[in-house]
Amino acid sequence: MRMLGIAGLLLVLASGAQAQDGPPPGGPGGPGGPRPRGLFASPMGEPFRGTTEGKAPQDAWFDGADANHDGALTLDEFRDDAIRWFKVLDRKGDGEIDPADVEYYETVLAPEARGGGFETGGPTMGSDGQARAAEIGSTRVVSGLARFNYLGSPEPVTAADSSLNGGVTPVEFLGAAKRRFDLLDTNHDGKITKEELPELRAGASRRRGRR
Repeated sequence: MRMLGIAGLLLVLASGAQAQDGPPPGGPGGPGGPRPRGLFASPMGEPFRGTTEGKAPQDAWFDGADANHDGALTLDEFRDDAIRWFKVLDRKGDGEIDPADVEYYETVLAPEARGGGFETGGPTMGSDGQARAAEIGSTRVVSGLARFNYLGSPEPVTAADSSLNGGVTPVEFLGAAKRRFDLLDTNHDGKITKEELPELRAGASRRRGRR
């Protein structure tokens, strides 16, 4: 009887340890909780992860930036979204994304920016925003966030540092926003629709609607 009592106590303790170490009920991966749906980095580098509203992360970004909800992004809306994100990154509110802000971005907000890997046979995105076919059987190194954004940028925030001084000003960030808007506005009508945007496929990009 004493041995049975000890065995029962051990089972209770083991069950309690599993409950503490496992995911909380209702949390990501837990019973009834939201399931991760991948990562998307906006054109200006803001990470969007799986949502509980049935939207893909890239749609969550687009719909949030589309201020008047007409299904298209104008340059003004694109810039407004960029400035909103700039203010998040500028943690001290001193008008610059400095090296400390970049460090926080790359280690806390979007640690994938420091990752990398290999991809086989996927198309690449050229500087003109157009997909370029890869040679059959070829491989390429995919760095940082390149797999998770429309323009294949490994680190979209520091890429806006046109002066290469280690910091990003609002002028530089808005300049980068204008260049990226122009790349994504493939029919050059002054607005971006979802149909124009590349389809994200595990690091490769292709135009929506094309097969």
